[in-house]
Amino acid sequence: MKSNVKIMLLGIAVMLLGIYLRVIYIGYISNSFVRTIWFVLPIIGFLVVLFAFLFPDHHEDIADKTYDILFEQKEKSIKETVCPKCGKAYKEIYTSCPWCGYKEK
Repeated sequence: MKSNVKIMLLGIAVMLLGIYLRVIYIGYISNSFVRTIWFVLPIIGFLVVLFAFLFPDHHEDIADKTYDILFEQKEKSIKETVCPKCGKAYKEIYTSCPWCGYKEK
């Protein structure tokens, strides 16, 4: 999972925690500190989501980078052959020429 999505999910969780605390404890506790927490948590969560949305991801995902390297190595290892009928080059993985359809017997 990309890090921006993780940060956005963290912000949403903080916002929901603030809303949850406000709904559950609204009539039971009337402390000014608790009311401040109820007010501040959704705002902090919103700011975290906004931060993750606006700022680009600064590092690549390791799995994507590894896949790209392996794919490039595989592409380089495939040899090319030349069609005896049309003379165009194609990869050896094809069973027949993709240009003219010639197939060796």
